[in-house]
Amino acid sequence: MVTNSNRPYLFVSYSRADYEFVQRLIGDLQRNNITVWVDREKLKPGTRNWEKAIKTALGESHTVLMVASPDSAESDYVADEIEYAELEGCAVLPIWASGEQWHRCVPLGRGKMQYIDMRGELYSSKLSELLGQITVTTNKEFVVPATKTTEVPPSADAPITLLLKEPRNPYKGLKAFTTADAGDFFGRQDLVVTLVERLKEFPQFLAVVGTSGAGKSSVVMAGLMPTLQRNVIAGSANWVYLPHVKPSSRPLEQLADALRSQLKDTSIATILDDLNATDGLGLYRVARNIPRLDSARVVLFIDQFEEIFTQTSDPAAREHFIGLIMSAVKEPNSILTVIITLRADFSDRPMQYNDFGKLMKDHSEPILPITVAGLREVIEEPAKLPDVMLELEPGLASELVYETRGQSGGLPLLQFTLDQLFQMRDGRKLTLAAYQDIGGLNGALREHAEQTFGGLSEEGKQAARQLFMRLIEPGATEQDTTRRRATISEFTTINPEQDRLSRIVIDTFVNARLLTAEDGSLEVSHEALIREWVRLGDWLREYRKDIELQQELSVATQSWLERGKPEDRLYRGETLDEVLTWMHRNTPSQDEMSFIAVSRAARELQIKKEEERRNRELELARAAADNAHRAETAERDRAVRFQRAARLAAVLATVAVVGVIAAAIGIVNATQQTTNAIATGAAVEVQVTLDALEREAVSTSVSGLGQIPATVIPTLSVDQRYATATRIAALYEMPTTTPPAKFDGAKMVLVPAGCFLMGNAINSNERPVYPVCFDIPYWIDMYEVTNVEYQKFLAEGGYVDKQWWTAEGWRWREDNNKTEPRVYDGFTADRQPRVGVTWYESYAYCKWRGARLPTEAEWEYAARGPDSREYPWGSDWVQDYSVNTYNSHGKSAEVGSKPKGVSWVGAYDMAGNVWEWVQTQYDQTDYPYPYQADDGRNIEQGSNNRVSRGGAWFVDASYLRSAYRSWDFPADGGSGYGLRCARSLE
Repeated sequence: MVTNSNRPYLFVSYSRADYEFVQRLIGDLQRNNITVWVDREKLKPGTRNWEKAIKTALGESHTVLMVASPDSAESDYVADEIEYAELEGCAVLPIWASGEQWHRCVPLGRGKMQYIDMRGELYSSKLSELLGQITVTTNKEFVVPATKTTEVPPSADAPITLLLKEPRNPYKGLKAFTTADAGDFFGRQDLVVTLVERLKEFPQFLAVVGTSGAGKSSVVMAGLMPTLQRNVIAGSANWVYLPHVKPSSRPLEQLADALRSQLKDTSIATILDDLNATDGLGLYRVARNIPRLDSARVVLFIDQFEEIFTQTSDPAAREHFIGLIMSAVKEPNSILTVIITLRADFSDRPMQYNDFGKLMKDHSEPILPITVAGLREVIEEPAKLPDVMLELEPGLASELVYETRGQSGGLPLLQFTLDQLFQMRDGRKLTLAAYQDIGGLNGALREHAEQTFGGLSEEGKQAARQLFMRLIEPGATEQDTTRRRATISEFTTINPEQDRLSRIVIDTFVNARLLTAEDGSLEVSHEALIREWVRLGDWLREYRKDIELQQELSVATQSWLERGKPEDRLYRGETLDEVLTWMHRNTPSQDEMSFIAVSRAARELQIKKEEERRNRELELARAAADNAHRAETAERDRAVRFQRAARLAAVLATVAVVGVIAAAIGIVNATQQTTNAIATGAAVEVQVTLDALEREAVSTSVSGLGQIPATVIPTLSVDQRYATATRIAALYEMPTTTPPAKFDGAKMVLVPAGCFLMGNAINSNERPVYPVCFDIPYWIDMYEVTNVEYQKFLAEGGYVDKQWWTAEGWRWREDNNKTEPRVYDGFTADRQPRVGVTWYESYAYCKWRGARLPTEAEWEYAARGPDSREYPWGSDWVQDYSVNTYNSHGKSAEVGSKPKGVSWVGAYDMAGNVWEWVQTQYDQTDYPYPYQADDGRNIEQGSNNRVSRGGAWFVDASYLRSAYRSWDFPADGGSGYGLRCARSLE
């Protein structure tokens, strides 16, 4: 209870537009010895926390004068000040200063307040009435608005007992209230009464729908269930209450477990057989077999019902589960009461099922935001319990209520904050100082999670990311994101050291009450953590694809195990390749690793059989091959004759332009069959565009031909120009390879100017095929960057020098306290490529060396050449020309170990060994093909995904094509990632 002697001020709440009126009012009040607090006088320039100063002033004021006008009605400051004043128990006196209609001069919902009209000429006559009202108010005691009180049973020795015991913590943090917590549950009594009335109307079914964090689970378990057990509905004290169910990925098994709690003599298998009956009446029948008193009902509570849509991946299983509920509820004389909770943002999902959607529509009760009075109960009433007896520092409850009100998901944040305040209590007092230290309501959870994460080792932080990625169900959008329960077995790998680290990380977050471990499973304690922890949100956005792949892998593995490990359930093709790439950034569980290994072995066996078949076919086709060889020789002879004809045409070109035209047309006519084959052949994509021809990209360097005059080209028809360009390309001789040069100790090869067809028709992100030209030669590393070369960068301090990094890369390095890239056992030999490097680290190394990362087009041209080969060595796959999954023995090889796989410019290992980062951003929306060098895709700054090229030691031929594009996050780097640098021609 607060008296006027402790509250010296009269607070004036107003809009800036009414300041002239307020100045007049302040003068009259002060002349009548009334102490006034007004922000323009009390808040000095430079006040750091003006909001805190205003809250303090409101807490010390006996009365608040609300100056009402059209401007104040629109002021958020006035509305907040009045709301906070009421929380602090201040009297509020409205004064009408200007405006034509009262209800348009006050915040929404305050139109019925009694006011003093002091507009215009009425001011002087109403001043005395105002002073009288203030006098009446200051002679009263101010009482904080009444809330529910808790009666303490009288006991003579109670005070002594309480003083000897530590107070019990009545606040639940991120955990939901359970039936056992009913004595600590306050603030929702009106809602509980409403839920009881709904069950009286229709006892078979009730859906409680609300936003995440609205308290759905708590109000059912700690409010509704204990109330029903007190017989508020006739006979409800004798009802059978099953353990609550969460659907997860196996809803029928969860349901069977709950039913078996009341059917001890019936096996789980028998119950599952009943539930799987094709007539859909299994739940109805099993429920009727539960021992109970006559007319007693069986209550089934299904919590987090949205999991049937987010975690149950099999549509048939989902439909069957919903059908069981429908049949049990609608069956005549059903004794089953089904209560569910559902997140509001999933309330459209049940509408996909006609009957169930109608049931939801007719028998749902929404959870509306808790009232201010209810919030005060939540905070204060548990503190008064006899085994608690906590004291809240004055103003703390009001601060908590003020910060929580209006937040749809604020209750878990409030409970978490109260739990933190209890941990930091001063004796039995919860203090404002502790509240500020933990970051207030909106910062407490975020700061606690970040501090917990920050206490881990570097390896522990990596393990924490992988841990949380298994505990999130990303959904189609961020709004669909939910937590996911995972079995502890998902965190058991083939690596004992990794398992030990995982246990440490799990225990750390469980002890911090951020994760909940029970019944052999693990889950995020509340979805509020997903919303509030910025780092977790960033992980979700950055690794969404990895999360989806992991969860698909987990489901596939479980299905494979359950069905006896059949071969037709194994991964194959592109799916297997994606998982093999994924596992170099993530850690599969023991079961998942077994599934991947068997899938890979099955594919290798299939490839071996296919190779044997091919060898047999080749043996049978040897004679045909000899004939083909003879035909090829004859064709070469004809090509020589064509070349001579072309040279003759060039000589004639020096005599007369017309002669050159005729010669070019003659070449076309003489080689029409070959031209058509080139134009239509799917295997050889060799074309030269008109742009390339007009820039003389090919016409200037035909051996012995000289330079075709630029005036010739425009005189040809379109068809003639195209065909002529095609034949010139066919006759084009490769330029002499420039010897490698050394730059800062690294060998580089020169890539000549020229054109090629970039892309391929195989994959959607490689289309359309499009010509790309380079007018200026450039250098590219002869080999992938080795451990010796990268170690020099580390030893000379380049890694810790900010000038070499992008802004995002340096921030990433500092946030993760990185001193060098990750090191992998078996990948540290001097001449092996440096692996484990992220894009950020690759960029910094190349810049330190005076070079840069190649663009995607530069890399592909250096690999494919002007004839756009499929692989660096040609268009036919030869397994032993690269380091790949068939011959790598589980790791990369020394650079240059496959000399037959060298590219046309003398660059080694451009297929296989390690993926190579390039400069280019990967974004199929903003930067689709055809490739455009100047559209922003090659920008250095930013945290967008980046392209990697060339394949790695663990992939097969389909990923080693020179046109194949992969991508990853710039902060990723596993044992398959390396780099090579490029350099512009000086």
